[in-house]
Amino acid sequence: MRYLGFAVFVILVLCITTSAQSNCSSMNYVLAGATDNCGSNCVRTISNTYTISCTNNTTGLRYWGANSSTVTGYGEGCCAPSLVPSVVNASSVPGYNQFYNRAYDAVLVLRAESPQSVNSSTKDTLCILQ
Repeated sequence: MRYLGFAVFVILVLCITTSAQSNCSSMNYVLAGATDNCGSNCVRTISNTYTISCTNNTTGLRYWGANSSTVTGYGEGCCAPSLVPSVVNASSVPGYNQFYNRAYDAVLVLRAESPQSVNSSTKDTLCILQ
């Protein structure tokens, strides 16, 4: 009787795991909040917060994740960093859907006044992403 109880428990756990994995056919993300500041120190800070959800492609039901994901990028000389969210959906069970929230900082390479902007505050700026 002891082994039968264990076997039923294992089958139940496998069924729950399989059904949970099949509930999330495709992952999605939604921008929930964003900030963009360039302070007096000329460092630009951009943050994006995303909420994550999964959609069951069979039933159309959407499941929202309990947590959000925030990433922050920095840019010298008020250059804009690049924030890149992306999703990789599993191709088969028991694969996992994955959400990547990446930030690439920007570095100021060149800031010079152009001949056309001598009498203004406009400057030519060259930034690269790290």
